[in-house]
Amino acid sequence: MPLAWKRRLALACAALTLPLTATAIPAQAETAGLAPLLEAGPTAAGGDRYIVVVKKSAALSGELRASLERDAVVEGGQITRRYAKAIAGFAAVLPDDALDAVRANPAVAYVEPDSAISGQTVQPNPPSWGIDRVDQHNLPLNNSFTYTTTGAGSTAFIVDSGIRTTHTEFGGRASFGANFVEDGRTDDCLGHGTHVAGTVGGATYGMAKAVNLVAVRVLNCNNSGLTSDLVAGMDWVALNHPARSVANFSLQGYGTAANDAAEGLIDSGVQTVFIANNYNTDACTNAPRSPRGIVVGATDITDQKATFSSYGTCVDVFAPGVSITSSVNTDDNASGSWSGTSMAAPHVTGWVARYLQDNPTATMADTKAALISSSTKNVLTNIGDGSPNRLLYAAPGTAPEDTVPPSTPGTPVASNLTSRAVTLTWTASTDNVGVIGYDLFTGSGQPVGTYPSASAALTGLSPNTTYTYYVRARDDAGNVSDPSGTVSLTTPADPGVGACKVTYSLASEWSNGFNADITYTNTSLNTVTGWTIAWSFSAGQHVNSGWNAVWSQNGANVRAGNLIWNKTVAPGESVSVGISGSHTGTNPAPTAFTVNGSACTVG
Repeated sequence: MPLAWKRRLALACAALTLPLTATAIPAQAETAGLAPLLEAGPTAAGGDRYIVVVKKSAALSGELRASLERDAVVEGGQITRRYAKAIAGFAAVLPDDALDAVRANPAVAYVEPDSAISGQTVQPNPPSWGIDRVDQHNLPLNNSFTYTTTGAGSTAFIVDSGIRTTHTEFGGRASFGANFVEDGRTDDCLGHGTHVAGTVGGATYGMAKAVNLVAVRVLNCNNSGLTSDLVAGMDWVALNHPARSVANFSLQGYGTAANDAAEGLIDSGVQTVFIANNYNTDACTNAPRSPRGIVVGATDITDQKATFSSYGTCVDVFAPGVSITSSVNTDDNASGSWSGTSMAAPHVTGWVARYLQDNPTATMADTKAALISSSTKNVLTNIGDGSPNRLLYAAPGTAPEDTVPPSTPGTPVASNLTSRAVTLTWTASTDNVGVIGYDLFTGSGQPVGTYPSASAALTGLSPNTTYTYYVRARDDAGNVSDPSGTVSLTTPADPGVGACKVTYSLASEWSNGFNADITYTNTSLNTVTGWTIAWSFSAGQHVNSGWNAVWSQNGANVRAGNLIWNKTVAPGESVSVGISGSHTGTNPAPTAFTVNGSACTVG
């Protein structure tokens, strides 16, 4: 039987930690016919705890999950967590026989020892300076933080120790999302998460002062937890996030499962911000992390890399992380000054929330590109081998000016053409940020109007007239596309305001009597409110009674006026009335009708 791996993995919450020796990427323990068993990091959770990850090619159906879990339980295992979105798999306590049984299943990608998560902090207490620094390119500080966006409508998930949601910094915007610590608490008894949340979205200390904050608790009151709990938290966010969401991971440690879960989280539509870690070593060794997400190192007030901050090619940007003042958990008004890459990352998370406010359809790649493009370049010192010389820049507007116009819209197509109206539709444009409207013009360049989508319903046209139109798309930055092709159309002749059609038909007839149905159709372009149908009988017929109208007869002349309930007739609609009459000889149908005095077509 294979060795039951029992090393512990430390995943720190990464306000400044005590230095640890860097570890190399581990080898995998492989046995023929068995899924790889990954080596643990610096510390392991013990107790035969493992995370089982299913291959991406193997959909985790109910039947497959049941089979895997049955393999584990039959051999004495116990399932502790189930994952569905960020990764597919589960966490379990697996004695040696159960571990072998699970690894023998061909659907398993790998098994990783579960890890302990913890953190240690130091709290110097000078005044805060972080948000002051990131709204200007160069020192000295100007003692102000200028902003025009607040992250309103965006949601930031704080995957951490919880949030003191009643703190005055949050103004009711902070809520409890989920707890993956076995103590069942919904508060922040550690304080780390509250400090991080304050930098993301506090009213005083925050980058995005109107963002919604959601606590996902994976660290307990003693600053410890498990990687399996962290992955469960990531899985919960992947399953429950709204649009325009970003997740902050001020956590440091080691492992493959957490990194795979980070990839799955991004695939689900959540933007992600990670720390470089506090080991002053290669940031590529940290977990959780994704090369598609944003990895943040820390700087001090002199624009040097913080002495504890890790560095290297896996860092995307630096942000203030030494002596950062923010909210803490001791009471609803408390603040404290902490240091760590944990304090740097939430500056960037707040930036992302603001960027998503202005760019709601932005992908992770869009956001990361905008962050890097807008960053302050080449002002940092002692940044470490391989690090990019980029400092977060979050001045008003947050991102560089957009100069990319939308693509050219399709040539308009005319439909529903009448003498006075037409509907135009066209193929929509695309844009790097998003099209906000279309400007319609006549062929001579006169503006017709602006429309939010790729269609326009035009009214007020003239009959028997030729019109030409083209359209241009516009984005939120004011960039305008090239003009579309031109459509030409000619309206038909106007059928007339009083146009009408009347149909007269005998429903039944006997020796000296008859019943007749009369139908009036409004063939004009206007709604008729109140109508009178009139005609003359030619053979002495007489109306004895009628229905659906007020009837009168004077000699040969018959009139039928509307009732209250049928007086309104829209264009194209009809009204049916009828009479019961008598005659003394022949009974020919009327040959001419008027409605409201206008002659009608006889149907």
